Amino acid sequence: MPRWARRVVLGLMLGFAVAAGAQVNATVPKKSIPKQKAAPQSSEQLERDLSFNLLEEAYSTSRDLPPELRIPLLAEICQHALMINSRGRAGFFLAGASGRSTVRAVHAVSGPVAELDKKQKNKFKDWAEELYALGNEFPAGSRERETAVVSATRSLIETDLDRAMEVFASSESEDEGAFESRSGVDIQLFEALYRSKGVASVPDLRAKAIELGDHGRYPFEAVNTILHRMNGHPELVRQFFSDAFGYFQRSDIPIQRCFSFMGLVGSKEIRDQLESWQVRDAAQALADKITAYVQSQRQLKSLGSATDPGGPMVVKALKSAVKNFAPEVAATIPDPPAFVASVRREQPASASQPKAPVPDEVLKTLHDAFEKNRTQVMIMNEDEVHDGPEMRETIDRAISLGADYVLRTVRAYEPQDLRYAMQITISPLMDTIQVGTRVNPAATLTAIRRVQDSELRARLLIGVAGSIQYMH
Repeated sequence: MPRWARRVVLGLMLGFAVAAGAQVNATVPKKSIPKQKAAPQSSEQLERDLSFNLLEEAYSTSRDLPPELRIPLLAEICQHALMINSRGRAGFFLAGASGRSTVRAVHAVSGPVAELDKKQKNKFKDWAEELYALGNEFPAGSRERETAVVSATRSLIETDLDRAMEVFASSESEDEGAFESRSGVDIQLFEALYRSKGVASVPDLRAKAIELGDHGRYPFEAVNTILHRMNGHPELVRQFFSDAFGYFQRSDIPIQRCFSFMGLVGSKEIRDQLESWQVRDAAQALADKITAYVQSQRQLKSLGSATDPGGPMVVKALKSAVKNFAPEVAATIPDPPAFVASVRREQPASASQPKAPVPDEVLKTLHDAFEKNRTQVMIMNEDEVHDGPEMRETIDRAISLGADYVLRTVRAYEPQDLRYAMQITISPLMDTIQVGTRVNPAATLTAIRRVQDSELRARLLIGVAGSIQYMH
């Protein structure tokens, strides 16, 4: 562990010890406090426990917030707990705890790691169940419900795989527009089940894939990851591929989603286990869908309407991929028309961003004072100044001014835009928290605990927990 990381761990231990000591001294006579000998912990276990303790504090801080605010916060808390428990192995996770999420690969960290212990996993599972219950308070298709379902399922994969499958299955058909985030959960669910039971899980996985396909969302990406693990089982691979091919043929998916199916037939590792006629039919089905898309684009152009700006690039990429294993079929795919913009292209109302309020003189002054103090915190970090009253006062002022600036700015937005406003306004303060954690974590934690707004304080505590996770 780097020297600065050890300093962060020790500083946060001090911060927790001071807080705990103050609470004990306020309620229990000093003589009655029993002395306990704790078992020695490794640095990895200390990092894990400190990070999880901060998540617990953030959870407690957010308990009294309304559900629409609690859901994104609890989803973020679960995301960080998930990362603590999973950092010892590679896998797929969603970037972003809410909104439009995308799948990204997470590689295992080097060196020893400490997963959550049994008690922490039980608490993590309780958070996931509570998140799922909160989501059920909102109507199907709402952002709140979708965030809760996706985050709860991903969390339960780590603690109770059967329950994760149950939760996801109970809500999977509710929102037809949630493909991106749900496809990432599909990958995690399928990988976890295969990792747990191996080839014996294939019948269950096929049944699950068919169930999703019947709702118009066959999990091509998830099936792709599983088939790559099934070398030496060509019959099972062919059966699984046959299901995927059937749903691809019957579906009316956007041209961009053809890449999902292309991942199956375009892989030599999978293709070598298929029958030759399966490869040939798959190539032809891809060519047919691409050709139909090109023809529709040509028709739009002939009518003077706008064509898809990304169409030529997508068709070129798909045609090139088909050419790799079926050049004679690829040769039949026509070239798309060049992009044509329509005469009148109106920006959809839903794409416009909330209008930021014009800052008054008070807000400008507050912003300047915050920037001055957070710059001083950064200078202290560069100059290796980690102790002393001036350092503590500077950190305290920076966080206090930053919190005041964030809250005043957010409250100037329209009520329906408050969540967006918090996300875009908090970044400079969060950066200050991360630097302050390096300078003096105990002072930073003390300053955060003085923030009166529960939502903001919870977000800042989560930020410190995240800083610990990436100290390596």
